[in-house]
Amino acid sequence: MLQLYLMRHAKSDWNNYDGDDLKRKVSPIGEKKTKLTKEFILSKNFLPDHVWCSPSIRTKETLEILANIFSDKINIEFIDQLYNHGMETIDTLIIKSEIYKKNTSVKKLLVIGHEPFMSNSVQALTKDRDNLSVKSALNKFSTSSFFAFQFNTDSWYEISEFNSEPLTHFRPKL
Repeated sequence: MLQLYLMRHAKSDWNNYDGDDLKRKVSPIGEKKTKLTKEFILSKNFLPDHVWCSPSIRTKETLEILANIFSDKINIEFIDQLYNHGMETIDTLIIKSEIYKKNTSVKKLLVIGHEPFMSNSVQALTKDRDNLSVKSALNKFSTSSFFAFQFNTDSWYEISEFNSEPLTHFRPKL
């Protein structure tokens, strides 16, 4: 079984926005909401063994808020396509990656990125539109939200909407 976790970055601080979207920082509210998500991740034991993160400041700061729950051996990659994704979804990025190889040790992947990439990825990876978690994520994948999938396979190259099981969508509220 493989698990995929999708997390949208923390709410950013628009008060100090200088026109460079990549440099927007996390707001105090975003930090508080991300700490709630961190508690949820710990309580459900959704601990990744590999992380992909967008190169933006707000995604990196989101990752820093979560960092102390990860193993020291966790591999973290900053993936440019998570920021400049166009219409790609996570399944297309996995196909282009190293974890796509048949004998990968990655079993639990956390992706920290942006909208609409997150909700598009949820939509691409399930046919279960009646699932309450799926409905919630497609309705609003808010900042600091977390979505978990499980796939009935041990190979990333086999993940699809046909072997996915949506587990949960968590939206932190203050």
